[in-house]
Amino acid sequence: MEDTLISMTPVAFGGCFGWLHQAAGGGRGVVLCAASGYEALGTHQSWRVLADRLVAGGAPTLRFDYPGCGDSLGDGGGPGATEASISSIRQAAEFLREHTGVSEVALIGLRLGAAFALEAALADNAVDSLALVTPVLRGKSFLLEQKALAKVIAARGGANTIEDFSADRISIEGFEFDRDAIDAIMKIDLQSVARPPARRILIVGEPGSGRYDAFAEKLKSLGCAVVRSQLSEVGAWRPSSIPTPAPLEDIQSIVDWAREGAREGQARAIVATRRIETEHFVESVLRFGEADRLVGVLCRPRTKTKARGRSAMILLNTGANHHIGSGRTMVEHARLLAGEGHATLRMDCLGIGDSDWLPEGPLAVIHHEERAADVSRAIDALEAAGFGDISAAGVCSGAFLAFRAALKDVRIKRLLLVNPQFWLPLSSEQLADARQGTFSSTSTYLAKALSVDAWRRVVEGQVDLGALLSILGEIAARGKKALTSRFPRLSIPRSRLEIELSALGERGCQTLLVLGASDSAREIFAEHMAAANMASLPKGLEIEMVQGADHVFATRGARGMFRRLLARVIGRDEREPSATGKESLPNGRRDRAMPRRESVSELASKPM
Repeated sequence: MEDTLISMTPVAFGGCFGWLHQAAGGGRGVVLCAASGYEALGTHQSWRVLADRLVAGGAPTLRFDYPGCGDSLGDGGGPGATEASISSIRQAAEFLREHTGVSEVALIGLRLGAAFALEAALADNAVDSLALVTPVLRGKSFLLEQKALAKVIAARGGANTIEDFSADRISIEGFEFDRDAIDAIMKIDLQSVARPPARRILIVGEPGSGRYDAFAEKLKSLGCAVVRSQLSEVGAWRPSSIPTPAPLEDIQSIVDWAREGAREGQARAIVATRRIETEHFVESVLRFGEADRLVGVLCRPRTKTKARGRSAMILLNTGANHHIGSGRTMVEHARLLAGEGHATLRMDCLGIGDSDWLPEGPLAVIHHEERAADVSRAIDALEAAGFGDISAAGVCSGAFLAFRAALKDVRIKRLLLVNPQFWLPLSSEQLADARQGTFSSTSTYLAKALSVDAWRRVVEGQVDLGALLSILGEIAARGKKALTSRFPRLSIPRSRLEIELSALGERGCQTLLVLGASDSAREIFAEHMAAANMASLPKGLEIEMVQGADHVFATRGARGMFRRLLARVIGRDEREPSATGKESLPNGRRDRAMPRRESVSELASKPM
């Protein structure tokens, strides 16, 4: 897909960041209106592949981030956020007309983005075609789904995130709907549309969904030419902890509809702003690696007087999440760090996000050691831009990759590793087996199994006694087998990890390992240490254990702590923790997301 990647041009308009996928011609262009929040994160790559396929069919295509989302400016909350998203779609359509010369514009929206696209089409009479992919028909139903999803995600993360559930906020791994957004979404009711939003409309939904059939009939009654189709790969369009390959069959059917009846046209050369900037920072896209297949966003201090030398930190992907991070945390951290004088590069490895995609999907690259070469290519690009003092940071799979990259590339001087679930290279079979688990530690499972609430629910018949006993049996098995049956990665000789950590320290690389107290990463590392008979930490390694953080450090309290740790590493700040060892959090509590240094004996002796 090298040719399609080269056709991608980064653009900025009205504070929004986007990618304009250029086509040789085309009288009809397309604006892609993404889903929102956590749903957008999980479908980002499919959305990008859709843009590639539209361009291959001759349709200039613009995909972009709403205000306060992705790489755009803003914080995404507050009054008017929903209206701003709808307005940005209209701006995107106008941008596409102005810079490509298309005579027709089609809007393609996904989930909440489909509802936004319909509203934008109603306000823009020049929108000719409208495709709605699993659209949110009623805001109330959507919010109920999001609340349920939030609880599932929080339980999987293993942290006590009850503060993120209230009538005024829904938080899903750091992505939030605040009170204003909730009120605005509650008003969505596409069945109440009273006039045709576009001449041609495509409605794509799950098989057997009667609500979409009824909506199609409503639009037909308004005089729209409506096509109703069904998804063949439903799971690929839903949020999932295990990413799937792009649903090419569904994508192609959308492309065929978008190109049907399009008039021929001649595309113009693109002359547009290509970077995002404020008084504090400047962001620009870096393309690097072989044939520019890799993509990253370089965030630098706005003025040279604020810049602290020529150091830079590489922020790596967490799982299949593209470079914005869970809860958009990497964008937030990068921009705040730029205000303090630090430069960062948030990059996508091959097969993830805006870098060249792979047909076999992101799982083909996550936790694979060969992607360390992508990090080295990023360092090459940073050096070409004038940076020479490099740090790397990552969460979970990003921590694994940062560690493996540092072992191969001596240019990495400092590491921040957060909750790594894997340390050593594994076979594809071991990776597939290990991914079936959760991020909760054994102590978290034990607390849940022995809680008063759990036994009360058994008595009331809400929980099966056999299921609860099986959990206790699993805990006993964990202790007896030292976790090796559940975590096959632990069956690898652990002495290798000690050797590798020591090698980093001996060459002068400083490593800060951050572990959630209730995360399985803590007990995994403790098992490694016990197996290697590590009586003391290797040179250059420091450990912080944090209470109350979710696995990806995306909740409100945890993200503030993570940014301070980033600043500490990139700024080479060697300050000791405060005497109290406590950090103030936004909600006023002082007993959560709290770091303190751990010795080997302390970490290994804590209950599993």
